[in-house]
Amino acid sequence: MITLKHTLASALFATSLTAPGAFADSPLTEAFADYLGYCWSSPLNDLPVAEIQCFERLENHSVRRLHSVMGPHGMHYGEEILHWDSESDRIVTRYYNNQGGVVNSDGAIVDGAPVLFAYNDSGDVLQLRVHWGAVTGDQATFVREQYLGEDYGGWNTEEPRTFTRMGPASDFDDGPGSRYWRGSTVEAFEPLINSCWWASFDDTDQVDIHCFNSLFGVHVRDRHIVAGDPDYTGETLFHSDPEGHLHFRYFNSIGGVSDGSGMPGEDDIVFGEETYTGPDGETRIFRGRYSNISFDGYHSVTEELIDGDWVVVADLQFTQADHNPFEPLPVPPPMPSTE
Repeated sequence: MITLKHTLASALFATSLTAPGAFADSPLTEAFADYLGYCWSSPLNDLPVAEIQCFERLENHSVRRLHSVMGPHGMHYGEEILHWDSESDRIVTRYYNNQGGVVNSDGAIVDGAPVLFAYNDSGDVLQLRVHWGAVTGDQATFVREQYLGEDYGGWNTEEPRTFTRMGPASDFDDGPGSRYWRGSTVEAFEPLINSCWWASFDDTDQVDIHCFNSLFGVHVRDRHIVAGDPDYTGETLFHSDPEGHLHFRYFNSIGGVSDGSGMPGEDDIVFGEETYTGPDGETRIFRGRYSNISFDGYHSVTEELIDGDWVVVADLQFTQADHNPFEPLPVPPPMPSTE
């Protein structure tokens, strides 16, 4: 949330929220343990391009699934963030694709294996169950069940498919041709895209760095880091609805999650109330605003609702950073010889 994503992230750290180390185990990461860090491919009918699924472990007990498959209208690319909700003991997911679509869904851990669900457009009727099976050597099984309706026999279980381990998930190609169309989400963050921005917290030597990138050209990813021992990190994914409102989901390295929305203006974004749920289940309510968004930076203000009053907990001016902390630093050229 901008508040959590940016404003919230700043506010959480500014109010001295401490955290345990990153990469805590959860039933979700344990269930996908043999998949994480790799891409997997499977032939699909007689198509010349195989379907590819890649799995990455994120800062906390979350998993990123990257997907590419050839469809009737060309290549389809997608990214899904899977988060473990310890309160309900279920998987909560949000899927983004290169056509601008966003799908909220869920899943479960059944006998130690992940099962992902998909629903119809209204979101209230289960239509698909996807079972990711055990990994044996370099092969994994995949079974899909589709609900065809009572008139057509109910649930249909398709033949199991085999996915073969390819290589590191970092090698995944999301299709360079898919990122040229610029949706309203990207337009709202246009000056900030493909750059990193930093600001220091008042009265501290701590620096918060945010890096913005487009996702398939239609969504926006904001990754941030506050260096420490351990580092405090987080990621926010933004998308737009047909009315032009922004929506986002934020998750951080201490296990916190937040969903929120905002309205972009000419050079600002105003974020409404957002409820952040920490790893202990406790909630905090924030709201925020980005103003003066330009190629020179932006101003971020976050307020928290405390005892019925809105209190400013972070007021930061972000300017362009000289490096991307999520990429290796460039190697400086060798010094000229003095001989």
